Amino acid sequence: MKHRMVAAVRILPLALAAALVVPQRAPAQAGDEAQLTALARAAVEAQNDVLVSGDVEGSLGRRANAAAFRGGIQRHFASLTNRKNVLAQSRNDYKSHRTTLRIRNTRVEGDRATQEATEQVVLALDPSIGGPPQTEYTQEHVLRFEKQGGQWRLTADEILPPPEDPDSLRGPAVTTQTQPAPPGHTPNPQIERRRAGPRATFLDRPGLFRLASTGSRFPTRLFTYSPTAAVNYALTYWGPANSNYNSSYREYTNDCTNFISQVVQAGGWVYDETGDRTLNDTWYYGSFTFTTSYSWAGAHNFNGFFNQSGRGFVATYFSDMLTGDILQADFGPTPDGNISHSMVVTSKDASNNIYLTYHTNNTKNRSINDLLAGNPGTRWYGLALYW
Repeated sequence: MKHRMVAAVRILPLALAAALVVPQRAPAQAGDEAQLTALARAAVEAQNDVLVSGDVEGSLGRRANAAAFRGGIQRHFASLTNRKNVLAQSRNDYKSHRTTLRIRNTRVEGDRATQEATEQVVLALDPSIGGPPQTEYTQEHVLRFEKQGGQWRLTADEILPPPEDPDSLRGPAVTTQTQPAPPGHTPNPQIERRRAGPRATFLDRPGLFRLASTGSRFPTRLFTYSPTAAVNYALTYWGPANSNYNSSYREYTNDCTNFISQVVQAGGWVYDETGDRTLNDTWYYGSFTFTTSYSWAGAHNFNGFFNQSGRGFVATYFSDMLTGDILQADFGPTPDGNISHSMVVTSKDASNNIYLTYHTNNTKNRSINDLLAGNPGTRWYGLALYW
């Protein structure tokens, strides 16, 4: 028995030593991850270099490892240079960028690897045009790699689109669309007077409605909308990280219209709870999803509520919109008649270009010209709100 115990004691250190040997694989894996991350960051930064300069070869030439990631971002170059050229015509082109990339997940399987990452970029604008000093936004990436000759190479960089809208009822969108103004157009003076004059109250809608805060019923209510309060709210809670959202509200997977409803509520809009939550004659937030109207978080239903509520009208041209107004999109190149995105105007420049702030993906002060360049064929609906 004694000899067996001695043998066991001798075996134990060997087992511990074997256990300590296993983690020695980690440096190789850590080395792979470091190489992948370096390629991912260089590739994303190079794309923003192209957006700023319009020079593909110059942007790649400044990076020693460009040959290892060029193929993975090749398909983005045409879009980036087009954005640069279009934005330069309106002086909305970007002058510099500050890019960070947060790697959320890395998976390595043999000679193939995938990284999921969140890009945050700050793009400087020309201060002389009188608009915001910079644009900021986030984008979600899935980057794919292959190991060739012992070295990793980026083979694809997929920029993920926003997820589907929350529960909503679909149907025909409004037929009036908002478009770029023709040359020489100046903003409609009637719209400007309506907004620049005394803050007049207006009818919410005919009939009775119940305020969620009290649960009581009131006759038709008068209220005003403050664009300043709406814009201040948007610029406070736009992001850039989801942790910067207002914790008093739920976060939806596609959060854009949930955010816009918060914005217009901060501006003075009151709840309307007269009908079923699935119908477009209601707009309100509840403690649960099933006690919240579809129009609160669904872009298409928000549009339906707006059109029947008398709280504003659809602007003919983007330049007729003012801060605090809402822009919605039915994205191209083949729009399907269902609105899927909502944004708020948070700035204008001296040439009456508007700048939009929104959730999903979190964005602050992005010019309409950039959105137009990046989303051809989209149908736009500018909701001009009464004050």
